[in-house]
Amino acid sequence: MSALCVLASACATSKRQHTDRAMIYIIHFEEPYFHARHYVGYCGEGMLEQRLAQHRSGQGSHLMRAIEPAGIEYTVALTHPGDLHFERRLKKAKNTPRFCPLCRARLASPRR
Repeated sequence: MSALCVLASACATSKRQHTDRAMIYIIHFEEPYFHARHYVGYCGEGMLEQRLAQHRSGQGSHLMRAIEPAGIEYTVALTHPGDLHFERRLKKAKNTPRFCPLCRARLASPRR
């Protein structure tokens, strides 16, 4: 079972209700912005494109507002059903590369 599934399972059994009408997403930066290599966000189901448009237009988080002018490319690496509680748990874990499939793939590939 992946680390993300374990964390999701813990959130689903917490006192707060888990909803399948919302989702969390992990954005992977192609290069670090100071210490940050990822952004973890939350949006309603089916609203990811609208949320990404908000990020691109500077109406998103402080980190995403800084990424755009810095010229750093990014990719949505993962989407997963989850609520604000689940998003908060991912952020508090402070180990997003562990949950990012792009980072895990790079770590698993043999180095040359």
